[in-house]
Amino acid sequence: MTEKIPITTKDQCYALLHRKALGNTLRMWPSWEAFHESGYSGPTGIRYRGKKGGSGPCVAQIPADMVGNVVCMLVKGGFDIDRMEFTQFPPDEYRTIQGELTENPCLYLHYSFFPAPMRLALAEDGRHATGLAAKMLLQRHLSPASMDDMRELLDLYPGHVVEFTAFSRNVGWARGRNAIVWEVRAY
Repeated sequence: MTEKIPITTKDQCYALLHRKALGNTLRMWPSWEAFHESGYSGPTGIRYRGKKGGSGPCVAQIPADMVGNVVCMLVKGGFDIDRMEFTQFPPDEYRTIQGELTENPCLYLHYSFFPAPMRLALAEDGRHATGLAAKMLLQRHLSPASMDDMRELLDLYPGHVVEFTAFSRNVGWARGRNAIVWEVRAY
């Protein structure tokens, strides 16, 4: 992680995620073609880099053999296939804590223990912690390497929000990490 430029758009954030410049992630594909060609056969999520009628779709836990059908439905609904991102869907049964972390001026965590995609989890059971309480929650649920990653992201991107999910086991491409980063943003 060596970037220091403010992340002010989803396109910018996703470009950095695909370059692995924002820390640990699950497998990601920047296009339908890349996803299709990968041969991936597990549960999949679709995120949208842009807005259409609000925040755009975030479709989660689609069986891989149904992704094409969902993409067709989204395109028929007016969404641009070139603005869709595809990601390996995380194992809900291993989720522990997830949320949005920022430091402006003190550490602030909007989090949930509810084992569901983040939007739903925060809406269903969103909680808040600040300062030492937030740090202790993170230390209790994140591996030392994942905790170091969060600290580095907050230092590299002051005033940004780090959106993450932690698990009870290691996940993602980086060794020794039990947390993945979904977004780092100032938008």
